[in-house]
Amino acid sequence: MGSSPTARASLETVTSPSASQSSAALHNLTDFVKVDLAAVNAVLLQEMQSEIDLIPQLAHHLIASGGKRVRPLLTLVAAKLCGYQGMQHVDLAACVEFIHTATLLHDDVVD
Repeated sequence: MGSSPTARASLETVTSPSASQSSAALHNLTDFVKVDLAAVNAVLLQEMQSEIDLIPQLAHHLIASGGKRVRPLLTLVAAKLCGYQGMQHVDLAACVEFIHTATLLHDDVVD
């Protein structure tokens, strides 16, 4: 039994979205948690304060460079969709971003 052409087209749209569809979806998710993402950036900067001048400078560079912050974004969206009402999801999302950044740094250093 084959699927109908309409069902196949719908499945292809979901599994292979165009770049504009992906961009729009990411933008919608970002808008959904915009305030929380700003709080995540604030936590990242706060936790990177140090007496060593280079560390806050690097943190500011990482925040200013933007990036999609997909991992923290998904953490925040999941918390919202599960009905979470507190603020610990912001710290968790920042932690997820720190782990991701650490793995990238480790990969660059090892390779």
